[in-house]
Amino acid sequence: MHLIPETLNRTNIAGRKPGDRINIEIDPQTQAIVDTVERVLAQRGQAA
Repeated sequence: MHLIPETLNRTNIAGRKPGDRINIEIDPQTQAIVDTVERVLAQRGQAA
């Protein structure tokens, strides 16, 4: 995962250590893109 400096400055995530549990949420637009890409890739796999 990559975080921009603004995120590190405005959150407490910089203090987390490997193995710490965190909740990561993505915005709805990003989720829609991920869903679309997964669907297209799955369809291409079926057509092959």
